[in-house]
Amino acid sequence: MPGGSRPDLTPAAIARSADDLRARAEAEFSASGTPLERISAYPGRERDAPRGARWAASPRTRT
Repeated sequence: MPGGSRPDLTPAAIARSADDLRARAEAEFSASGTPLERISAYPGRERDAPRGARWAASPRTRT
């Protein structure tokens, strides 16, 4: 595997995902509106499909 083995890359991928989620949450919770409005809107926010879901949907994994 170029760039490292899967066990080596896993912690970095998890950390990157956590950093992305934290940054999005901080941006949404610091947006305009009352605290209740911001918290109520959080579960309904637009989200990307999980990266694992894209892999599972790949035609190569269905053979």
